[in-house]
Amino acid sequence: MLPAHSVVKVYWLNLLHYSVLLTRKDWVSSVLLETYLRMLARRSPFGDFQELFHVERSYRNPIAGNSAALHTFQMLHVVLVEPEIPPNTGNIARLCLAAGARLHLVEPLGFSLDEKALRRAGMDYWHLCDVKRWSSLDELQATVPYGRFFYFTTKSSNTYWNEEFRDQDYLVFGRESRGLPESLLREQAANCLKIPMMPEARSLNLATAVGIALYEAKRRVRSLD
Repeated sequence: MLPAHSVVKVYWLNLLHYSVLLTRKDWVSSVLLETYLRMLARRSPFGDFQELFHVERSYRNPIAGNSAALHTFQMLHVVLVEPEIPPNTGNIARLCLAAGARLHLVEPLGFSLDEKALRRAGMDYWHLCDVKRWSSLDELQATVPYGRFFYFTTKSSNTYWNEEFRDQDYLVFGRESRGLPESLLREQAANCLKIPMMPEARSLNLATAVGIALYEAKRRVRSLD
C-alpha cells in the first residue's frame, strides 16, 4: 500500500495531467496553465512535477497562416522491464528521443547507466533522453492508475497492428533473454500483443521490436489528431 503522501501526490499528478489534456486544443490556455503549474511545482512538498510537462510539443507560427493546431500534447511511453544489454537500452533511448516518447526502466537493470557501452550506443543524445527509473513495474503503474499498458510477447495471439493505440499508452517489453514474466502475461492476457514473424526467427532484437511497435503506435495516435 502506498504511503499517504504518495497517494496525495498521485492524485494531484493525475488531476493536473487531465487538466493539461483538457486544454490541449487551446494554445493560450495551455501556456497559461503550464506556467501556473510550474509555479505550483516550485512550492510543492512533493518535488518536481516535470513529468507533466516533458511532453512532445508542437508550436506553429500563427503569422505564417498555418491552420494546424497551435499547441498539441503527445506522449507515448516505452517500458523496459529488467533490460540486460546496454547497447539495446542505449539505442532504444535514442529511438524514444527521436519519436518524442518517454523511456521507463524497471529495475533491476543488468548494467550501470554509466557504462561506456550504453553511452556509446546512445551517442551524445543520452543527456537529452527522457528516462525514468522505477524499482518495480507496480511502482510505475501506481502513478498512472488509469494508464493503458500493452505487453509485447511472442506468446500472444493478438497482433499489434490490430490495436487502436492512443496518446499516453505504455508499451511494455521484457528482458532480452526471457521476455516478460509468465505470471504477468497470464494476468494481462487481454493486453498482450505480438509482432508477427516467421517461426524460424524465434524472436526479434529488443531495440528492433521497440522501434516497430513505437512507430506504429505513433502513426495511430497521429491519425486520431
